[in-house]
Amino acid sequence: MKKLSKKIVNLLRKKKLKISFVESCTGGLLSSSITSISGSSKVFTFGLVTYSNQSKISTLKVPKNIIRKNGAVSYEACLSMVKNLSKISKTNISVSITGIDGNYSLIKMTSGEVRKIDSRSMATIGVLSNPDQKNIKIGKAGRSRWLGRRPHTRGVVMNPVDHPHGGGEGKSAGGRHPVSPTGQSAKGLKTRDNKRTDKFIIRRRKKKKA
Repeated sequence: MKKLSKKIVNLLRKKKLKISFVESCTGGLLSSSITSISGSSKVFTFGLVTYSNQSKISTLKVPKNIIRKNGAVSYEACLSMVKNLSKISKTNISVSITGIDGNYSLIKMTSGEVRKIDSRSMATIGVLSNPDQKNIKIGKAGRSRWLGRRPHTRGVVMNPVDHPHGGGEGKSAGGRHPVSPTGQSAKGLKTRDNKRTDKFIIRRRKKKKA
């Protein structure tokens, strides 16, 4: 998606053209893909999201009889949307998007990933964590034992046959990046192996800057 967006922005800059979008089912996804490219401000001037029928009627002046007769997801409604967008934005190119993506909704995660989720799904809105956890001070080893937590033996104090960090003369620090007892990296190794649901990912999460 990013490669295509970059090509579009470069082509528009080369031809000195301006573009505008009005989106419905994509919820601003197309505008976002263009604005994420450096230099897009020279070609992208206007973006609208008219998700409800009322917003199409009030903002884009789509006639009520078109929506009533043909529906919001129709050629006639899409054509009316793009014509009125062209009048408002006064750009060289105007793009209108409307449609139904089956039974799916586009959800943007906190990581930046955009994913398709079944619209019939049920969910609880909230935070899956206990923010006060960081303020708890255990205080002594005994309290951990009361909670059923047994002591942990660090890898660096083991023998080399028992842990990759083990061995060495005197007090050593392991001599390598931290790993698990089986040798798997403990510093951000990607372990996701669920290609079955890859088709539901519209946009991958943003990579952390090094």
